[in-house]
Amino acid sequence: ADALRVYASEMRDKRVMLAEEKANVLPTKLTLGTMMFTVPPLLIILIGPSVYAVGETLSSIKF
Repeated sequence: ADALRVYASEMRDKRVMLAEEKANVLPTKLTLGTMMFTVPPLLIILIGPSVYAVGETLSSIKF
């Protein structure tokens, strides 16, 4: 009976450890996801008008 208690305790500890490892990885994944969906649209909004203006300026120059 003692062996079964020890085994159950070890398995419980192992499950808790795996859950903690998964929980520790979650903030990194959330940060990467947020950056992937936030940074590109922000760059388009900020840099887009400048790129458009440069294109208009270059197209108006006659070579």
